[in-house]
Amino acid sequence: MDQLSPVIGGRTPEVRRPHEDRRAAARRRYLRRRLTVLGTALAVAGVLALGVWTLWPSAAAVDPLPATSSTTTTTTTTALVNPVLAADFPDPDVVRIGDGYVAFATNSGPLHLQFSESPDLLAWSPPSEALPTLPEWVDSGRPDLWAPSYVVAGDRHLVFFAARASEGGRMCIGVAAAADLSGPYTSTSPEPVLCQTSRGGAIDPAVFVEGGRATLLWKNDGNCCDQDVYIWSQPIDLATLQLSGDPSQLLTVDQSWEGDVIEAPTMVRVDGQLTLFYSGGHFADHSYGVGYAWCDSVAGPCVKPADYPVLSTVYGVVGPGGQSLLVGPDDGWFIAYHAWTAPLLGYESGGARSLRVDRVQFVDRHPVVIGPTQ
Repeated sequence: MDQLSPVIGGRTPEVRRPHEDRRAAARRRYLRRRLTVLGTALAVAGVLALGVWTLWPSAAAVDPLPATSSTTTTTTTTALVNPVLAADFPDPDVVRIGDGYVAFATNSGPLHLQFSESPDLLAWSPPSEALPTLPEWVDSGRPDLWAPSYVVAGDRHLVFFAARASEGGRMCIGVAAAADLSGPYTSTSPEPVLCQTSRGGAIDPAVFVEGGRATLLWKNDGNCCDQDVYIWSQPIDLATLQLSGDPSQLLTVDQSWEGDVIEAPTMVRVDGQLTLFYSGGHFADHSYGVGYAWCDSVAGPCVKPADYPVLSTVYGVVGPGGQSLLVGPDDGWFIAYHAWTAPLLGYESGGARSLRVDRVQFVDRHPVVIGPTQ
């Protein structure tokens, strides 16, 4: 994510739009292909009903790390209507914990690190502060704290985040820890985990854990200063919070709908396929959306099998992105993301990037988002 307002968490980068003809052509291709794949997905899913999705009784509870729980639970069948949280809650990381869900989000208003919880993905608590004291390396005059990523490591709860360093003013990735899930989280390290200053800074951390090994994903903040942008990965030890080995470049900008931005990586494995979701376009307008790539490993190589986003602006839901993937109450896949509600686009217009959740179907490994719904 690019530069946020220090007051309300809104970014104010220069808007660089792709040529309108290219965008229109890409949009037409996207719509044709999406209708084809969506038809297949609907036949498989059989759950669409006037844009309102049903959460069926759940089976196995899912821990934040891979498949470690066999606890069973049930819920009442309930309609999912978006936004599920109307507050400004950008870049949500939503995680299933036992029978319920928690979410962390980018700073907004006086809150540095937003926290909310839900018993069912439907009703969410008002956002509260999870990081009351900023790490000492963060510029307290510009407390931009973006795109958190939650993971549990032993008896510690960890949240990775991007924040602006007081030294040099670039965005860096830090981590805070807590004994309890809801916090308060604290960071005692005098330095961030990663800065990548020579490439403009580092933002949008996401932690992927598989087979007991953790990988940190991020984007170099080249959009801040006319540099190329990439999605990166590198092994990280969650006990020592130290990176190891060399960073790997996974993706860069190469599709018209992305404009000059890709960001917000999220990695999951479904039916054996490692899939990397990302956001692209300009966060404050209709161009923002979610794309995906297939990766051979956490270090790549990765390829984009489609030249269009799988989640994009529809009717009054504008600029969906900043996504996270999770397993829902029926053990099916869901995507959590933020979006503006038209006509209030941008913070200067009084808009908010509210929390939304929609179902995802995987058809021949291709993700199909059943949404955005309202």
